[in-house]
Amino acid sequence: MSRPISPADLPAIQRIATEEAMRLCRSLGLPPQDRTDVGNDLLADLLSRLPAYDPSKGTLGGFARVCMRHAAFRMAQKHRHQRRVARTVSLDDPLPGGDGLTLADTLSD
Repeated sequence: MSRPISPADLPAIQRIATEEAMRLCRSLGLPPQDRTDVGNDLLADLLSRLPAYDPSKGTLGGFARVCMRHAAFRMAQKHRHQRRVARTVSLDDPLPGGDGLTLADTLSD
């Protein structure tokens, strides 16, 4: 049985989101200015999972921490996957089927 978040719960939940966002940004090498966005994404994920919270099984802080850690893990996996599949292109790479032409050869000055 879920319960709504009370104003007294907000500081603890925001602190957890900030801590998890800092941890995630540090592990991914993201700039500090991304922390707020990452924290907001973690809070949004928590809000979507809040109906599953059962106060008889644990504290709201513990539930929030687990949800945000799992969300951060999924975000890190997605970020790392995007880095792996990103292909860099050099101006000196030969074009496929270009008979030795490079990308630089096809661009005008």
